[in-house]
Amino acid sequence: MKYILILLVFFSSHLDSFAQVSRSFLQSDSQTNWYEINTKNFKVVYPKSLKTKAQYTLNMLEFYKPIVSKIYKSNPKKITVIIRDDMATANGFVTLAPLRSEWFHNATFSPFIGSLEWYQALAVHEYRHVVQYDHLSKGRIKYGHYLFGEQILALLLNIVAPRWYFEGDAVYAETVYSDAGRGRSPRFSARLKSLIMSEQEFNYDDLLAGSFTDRLVNLYVYGYFLVTRGVQEYGDDFWMKVSQYASDHPWNIWAFYAGFKYHSGKDFDQFYKETIKELKTDWPAPSQDFVQTKHEKYYDEFFGFKEDDHLVYLKKELNGLMELFQGTKKISEIRTYPRYSNVDLKDHLFLYAQDHPHPRYNYKEYQDIYLYHLKSKKNHQITFNKRYLHPRIAPDKKRFLATRLDDNNKFYLEILNFKGKVLKRLKPKKYETFAQAAWVSHNEIITINISPNGKKSLLLINLKNLTQKQITPPSRNNIYNPFSYKDHVYFEADDKGAINIFRVQLKSKSLEKCTDDYIQASMPSVKENTLTYSSKSSQGFRIKSTPINCQKITRSELFKIENYISKTPSDNYNKTKPITLDEQQRFYQSKENPLKYNESTRLFSPHSWSFFGDRGFQLALITQNDLGSMRSRFAAGIISQENTPFTSLSFDYLKYYPIFNFYADIAKRNVTTSTRQNKWQETKYGLRVSLPYQDVSNYFSKFYSFSFDTGLIDVSENNFSSPSRLNGERLLNKGMIFNASSEKESTLQQIQSPLSYSLNLEYYDLKSNKDDRHNYLGKYLLSFNTPGISFNHGIKLNFSGEYRPKNESLYQLQTRYVPILQQALSRGYAYQFTSRFNKTSLNYVLPIGYPKTGLSDWIYINRIYGRIFYDYTTYQNKQDELRTGNSKGVELIIQTNTFRKLALRYGLRLVHNEKLDQQSLELFLASINL
Repeated sequence: MKYILILLVFFSSHLDSFAQVSRSFLQSDSQTNWYEINTKNFKVVYPKSLKTKAQYTLNMLEFYKPIVSKIYKSNPKKITVIIRDDMATANGFVTLAPLRSEWFHNATFSPFIGSLEWYQALAVHEYRHVVQYDHLSKGRIKYGHYLFGEQILALLLNIVAPRWYFEGDAVYAETVYSDAGRGRSPRFSARLKSLIMSEQEFNYDDLLAGSFTDRLVNLYVYGYFLVTRGVQEYGDDFWMKVSQYASDHPWNIWAFYAGFKYHSGKDFDQFYKETIKELKTDWPAPSQDFVQTKHEKYYDEFFGFKEDDHLVYLKKELNGLMELFQGTKKISEIRTYPRYSNVDLKDHLFLYAQDHPHPRYNYKEYQDIYLYHLKSKKNHQITFNKRYLHPRIAPDKKRFLATRLDDNNKFYLEILNFKGKVLKRLKPKKYETFAQAAWVSHNEIITINISPNGKKSLLLINLKNLTQKQITPPSRNNIYNPFSYKDHVYFEADDKGAINIFRVQLKSKSLEKCTDDYIQASMPSVKENTLTYSSKSSQGFRIKSTPINCQKITRSELFKIENYISKTPSDNYNKTKPITLDEQQRFYQSKENPLKYNESTRLFSPHSWSFFGDRGFQLALITQNDLGSMRSRFAAGIISQENTPFTSLSFDYLKYYPIFNFYADIAKRNVTTSTRQNKWQETKYGLRVSLPYQDVSNYFSKFYSFSFDTGLIDVSENNFSSPSRLNGERLLNKGMIFNASSEKESTLQQIQSPLSYSLNLEYYDLKSNKDDRHNYLGKYLLSFNTPGISFNHGIKLNFSGEYRPKNESLYQLQTRYVPILQQALSRGYAYQFTSRFNKTSLNYVLPIGYPKTGLSDWIYINRIYGRIFYDYTTYQNKQDELRTGNSKGVELIIQTNTFRKLALRYGLRLVHNEKLDQQSLELFLASINL
């Protein structure tokens, strides 16, 4: 029986569209001055420096609103759009609790998001999510929304529909409602094409669960192809009907698939197989020998440069990190992402960009330039706390060129020396952007220029007189990675369902095609008439070097959309005619007057609520302002055991560097003993101040925080005479918490970080104003991770303990232990009061297998791993005697995708209790990730 009732009361600190993350760092810089502009449909909140872009955004949203929502017959309520200005990465999302959309100010610096103008792409893609949420919330899941607000709505949205539907449908919208979008980009489908054409088998559950043994395609890609074929087979409104059915049947976790069958008459798994078969048929057979390396290990090689008869390049294995190679020799781990920024090499100097976060604000990022010396093996940071991309070393090897997004949110090209000093700044024309550039000579550079409507062209700029000469016409063709050699500029571009390398002669502007790859040739470099580039095979990118042999083509072949787009699934699977949005400059025209934004907006409007809590019946209201810098939780209700009222309030102020948390709780108490009824009032209130710090150094993430608590506990007079009860007195509660950690990024198959440490120290002190009674609690946890004997094995060593007074009758600070997540004593022992304990735990983790199999659509197992452990604990019992409680055992963890929806880990633990000399078998649920 496939029908199950899911009743989850789920209140987290943050729940966005598809992820649950901590909100403590999710703010912009406190110095940002925020403004807003409004229509009846949208409120755009933006920093002062982005006034022009904010108006453009508002106009673009108003234009696309009726277009994007038409199929769903939806008219969403007014939504707030926040433009964050301090990010280095390009992103955008729609989130609930509270409902809003957030965009990161950027431009189309990377070809992987298509060749649309950045804000145009977001206007279509993100507003499609708004429409989806509005449409689904009209079904029966609306009752969950009525009862518990937006946090439960976010959860229900993810239960009733798979993630690929949301993203695939949004990619479909950005493609069919424009003349670009990811569906018209061969890069977008390149990996899927390579898998299908090399006949590598993967089923639907492989895609949903993800693979630890291969690189499959992400949900945006397969979601787009499934959505597109569904439209072609069953009509434009097909997914609207399917999602509506799912929303009307939220008690059935498979409702989306049931809705698919109800409206199509076909089982979804059959539809999936037919889609894969159709793609294989529609993609033409290779005209040349397609590199089929399906029996090799998967790995990628990027940016090959010839240097001293050696090839220097970046390499990333499936189960590895990015590394710099010289020939077959590994030089160093380099944390850079070729997907977003190019690198350069000249005279043993390797130049690259690396991102890192602001120490306090997650909505403020940096991307700095680093220089690695191949001879000395030293890494040198050149710029500090800036935003740079696409560095290129000058011919004189004393300067370099990079794209910069400055503190005023302007895009420039800058020339710097290797000490980080800016020597020259090149400014684009109004509403235009310099996306990427390369040196032509000491006094000339070539740059990719993005026009106001997002079209790209190559411009030649003279550095002496700053004159500009257009080399190629503006086009939607997704040109990228220019590289100059002699009197030619090489670049990659879309080419009838593939990506190939072309070159243009600077004087004559004549074009030539230099590769004929079936899927993708990119990242060109040239030396001594040899072209080196990365070619996509079925098992990743491979470096190729070939003598230059380019064939002349016409300009229209490369830059007219009807010529470079093919009739294959790579760039035309939706089979729709590109829709050109002419005169895009008109969207910059100002129509609305800006207002100073009030940061407390919506702080007093609950986005989520509940009626039950851990104390009984209550009304709990959760609020947050749009910017995430203030949040509160109010609760009022009845303590079920005592039938007395209580009220509680907490407020977080997160705008400035210290994080402030204020709390208050007032409760009437009523406890009946065998001799009398005792009534009193208990009031708790206090303040916590936290100072956090975060950093990333190469592949190590570091975090530190110090918190100070102070609060009062007031108890009115009552009839209790026990020393463990407070009576007409006040306790002053003080506490300090220190956290420190450093963790190296783990690879795909590693179960835990290969190198890390974490330290947690806590101390709390309680003192009465009435007598000398004094209580305290000290806690520590120190943890180390190191590699194990074999690859992907790991060792974890933990030291933990607690210290408190021996008098159990004192007012105690509660220590809540959840045995599955945080076992206080050795495994196999229940927690008991002890004045102190010290525990040492040694764990050895190792992978067991990757079954990649399951039981229909109930459970799919993608990994099994084990843990061998030994716990050694010393503690003091009530008689003040030192005791030991040791255990050893093994754990088996099965990592699954359950119900095609839930990433669950099921655990089986066999533990030997040495004190009792007995064994027990325990089942546990290791984690739940939606």
